[in-house]
This record gives sequence, C-alpha cells and structure tokens, in this order.
Amino acid sequence: MASMPRLQRENRMKGFTLIELLVFIANAIIAYFVGRYLSEKWGTIGWFIGVPAGFFCLIGAAKVVLFISSRAMPIRPMCRNGKCGANDYKFLKITKDGSVFQCRCGDKYFRLRAAARFLEVLPDGSLRPYMKRKPFGKWQPDQDQPPHLPVSLANH
Repeated sequence: MASMPRLQRENRMKGFTLIELLVFIANAIIAYFVGRYLSEKWGTIGWFIGVPAGFFCLIGAAKVVLFISSRAMPIRPMCRNGKCGANDYKFLKITKDGSVFQCRCGDKYFRLRAAARFLEVLPDGSLRPYMKRKPFGKWQPDQDQPPHLPVSLANH
C-alpha cells in the first residue's frame, strides 16, 4: 500500500482548533436537547428528527446573526454619490497597504488594510478621506488626514 504524501498526512492529523471544538460541543448539546424534547412528544422517531434538526439550529442561528450584522455593519460604505451599496463595488487591485475598489458609478476607493478607513482615489492618484468605521460601529465621515502611501493609485 502506497503511503500518503507528507503534507496530506500532516493536515489529516491536525484535528480540531479550540473554537471548532467548542462549536462542535455546543452543536452536539443543542442536538441532544432538541432530540430529547421531540422524543418526549413523538417517541423514538423524535430522536431521528430532533438530532439532525438540532444540528441545523446552530447553523441557522449563525446565518441569521451574520445576515443581521452585515446589514448593520456593512464591509464597505455607500459611495459618495449615494447610489452604490456595500455589494456594488468591484475589486480592482491589492497593495501592501490595502485594496482598491470601484463602485458602479465609476469612482475608485482605497480601503486601508491597517484601519477601517475608506479613501477616495482622485484622478491624479492622490487620496482624499471619505469614510471610517470604529470597531462594531457604522461608517461615518472621515475628517482625518489621508495617509502618505508611496504607491500612486492613479492608473489602477
């Protein structure tokens, strides 16, 4: 029998991270209680329905939380024209300092990697502050000075 390649064997032996383990345990507990509750009402068939339903409860709850948080705290602000939302940007380029995006209106923006700041890229490649966001906050106008970046963003 041929042995597995070393990298594949090492990845297979990793196991769970702590967060994955805690999520799995929480999921198993929820599945147990949903199965137990339904088994009291429907007998053995309740276990067969309740355990899978319990596993999907946590997944559904996580999706609802992610959906609500993406609406309350979008990853990108509305464009300067007020026509383009967070999902209306097209990724153009990544640099060591951040990423360049373009909205549907054609305006270009630069998202700083180090901070939640969105800067407008002017036609000459210079940056003008546009919006910033504090952790767990909404986008708000940015009055700070733009950072000095060595790369011109005019042609990107």
